Amino acid sequence: MRDLLGSATPRLDRFLTWWYGQPDCEDPTPMGSGHRTPRPLGEWFEVTSRWSRPVARQNRVLDAESAWTEDGKLVFWVENQGVWLWAVDPTGDDPEVYDRENTPGQPWQPTGVALSVFLVHVAVFEAIMGAQAGASAAWITSQRLDQVLSPLSPIPGAAWRWPCPMHQLYAGDGLLAMAGPNYGAGETADTAAYREVFIAGRNLSAVSYLAKIDGVDWDWASWRQ
Repeated sequence: MRDLLGSATPRLDRFLTWWYGQPDCEDPTPMGSGHRTPRPLGEWFEVTSRWSRPVARQNRVLDAESAWTEDGKLVFWVENQGVWLWAVDPTGDDPEVYDRENTPGQPWQPTGVALSVFLVHVAVFEAIMGAQAGASAAWITSQRLDQVLSPLSPIPGAAWRWPCPMHQLYAGDGLLAMAGPNYGAGETADTAAYREVFIAGRNLSAVSYLAKIDGVDWDWASWRQ
């Protein structure tokens, strides 16, 4: 895991093989050559097409035909309800990613992460949201969250402002997770009393330790199915 996601240049194909197994499509889609498509985005569609199962089910990664330019940025990833956008400058081989809430007047903010690395993080997020083994809790205390995340470490460069500031992707041996503040009226990300967490395992045994953590009101848990 540390070699896959902890390096400065994680590789999408290696992560997908680690999580899903060997590619099972004999005729992957050739990498597109659209003039508006930065190299890593074209590689995303070529690499992910090697697997028959959809790699992205939660949010939409846009190809050269569906991506659009907004305020000088090329939008390439869209939250499933359209409330958050991610974009890059349309020039350069591996441009930096920007993001913003999809409301009028919100400025693009730099993430400090190159597109090639960010797309690996996208694959991690999508793997978490589509996992068959795992659990999620919308209102969990910091103490319980520490127990849930104890076998995992933060993925370098994978701190996100969406769905709200201070969300972070994590990885461990056979485990992935996303966690961050969950707050109500009068609270902010800094003052939130609770957290939310989505955790996924490559198999049921990887997440078996979660059932032993008391005091968590799981919204979904695969071991209950």
